Amino acid sequence: MIIVFGRRAYGRVNAHGGEHAHTRFAHVYYLPIVPSGSFWVTQQLGDSVRGFEIRASGKSIAAAYLRMWAPLVAIGALVSASVAGTIVAVVLAAASAWAWSWRDVRGASAMRASDFRLLAFGTRCDPALMTRALRDDMKRALDARWSKLDTQRPPDEVAEHGANSSAEAVAAYGLLALAALDATDATARAKAAAAAQRLVDGAHDDVGAADGPYRAAAAATPALVFDEIASAADGMSAAKANVAQRAEPTRRRMSPIMKGAGFAAVAVVALSLSAFSLSAMREPPSVTFADVDGTHFSGTLVALHCDSIENIGELSNGKAMSACVMGDHIVPVLGTVDNVDAPVVGRLRLLSSQDATYMWPEDVVSSPRVSARYLRVESLAFERGLGIVSMLVLVGLFGLIVRTIVRRVRRAKHPE
Repeated sequence: MIIVFGRRAYGRVNAHGGEHAHTRFAHVYYLPIVPSGSFWVTQQLGDSVRGFEIRASGKSIAAAYLRMWAPLVAIGALVSASVAGTIVAVVLAAASAWAWSWRDVRGASAMRASDFRLLAFGTRCDPALMTRALRDDMKRALDARWSKLDTQRPPDEVAEHGANSSAEAVAAYGLLALAALDATDATARAKAAAAAQRLVDGAHDDVGAADGPYRAAAAATPALVFDEIASAADGMSAAKANVAQRAEPTRRRMSPIMKGAGFAAVAVVALSLSAFSLSAMREPPSVTFADVDGTHFSGTLVALHCDSIENIGELSNGKAMSACVMGDHIVPVLGTVDNVDAPVVGRLRLLSSQDATYMWPEDVVSSPRVSARYLRVESLAFERGLGIVSMLVLVGLFGLIVRTIVRRVRRAKHPE
């Protein structure tokens, strides 16, 4: 038996402008088991990445487990076919979908804060994830920038009454964001965090010249500051993306026709498996001997309540064969029956001595006591799992299609 194991990156979160956080995990069969450390990626260069170690990201770790393990546990819960199992499956499926929404930075305020961080720290990483040594380096660099600005106001004054320039807003934000983490007093930390957020929101109080000579200069409008910061951040991200594109080896891309054909093939297979396994999602109907000989239940999952089950040997291909006794009649059963006291679940097939797959003995086929169809034993749990996996594949394909459409719309609106 081959065991696949190693270390891989999972739990990509907070992606924006070519940067994101992920966590390295020890994995078994590509399922994350134990996290070994979180990492902030600042640049993707082909198959390698550049960045720096960060504190363990609970969001990234939770995302990895919810994205990879929650669907599997949900499938197992659904297979139980109980009300509690169904509730657990729905909750886990919703949690997994929610975890996928963490992949990218969302919302205008969050993206603006990411731009502020990029210009203040040189990276979009939240300083709360940085190590103390890295934050100290950032603080020294920002202090130097603040001195060069030659502003007469402290950072909290800039946040309260507005920045005179984007450079002042960025430097003040960086110093306040670090103070919100490093201040010893809880009140001071909360005040600094609120002030940093005010800069991101552009929520300042207007003051006049009479309020003091160092406040005499009118603050720049938040819209102008935001536009300058967004433009500068986009320029930095685009420059990094160009470097990464030059470093990445040329790869032969699949044509849209080939991609579409591949999606269509996978969708057809998934739809077929979902339709085939749909009957397994509910309890199989109990059938009588008259139902067995009819055509209504042919090919669908049914349950036979046998008076007794007798093992009558095996076919030439080695498949076990049993006799389900129902009154004076017999229904041949193909496959292993694990519990003779429980209903036998399977699909009804036409009984024939000319069957190319299963060569039934002529005396069995021609006996008046034997039904015209046999039951092929099926695993209800396996079929339910197969149906759920097929539906998850369909949902995934639908998500990929929507994602492709959204990306093309965005590129059409904002061509690079």
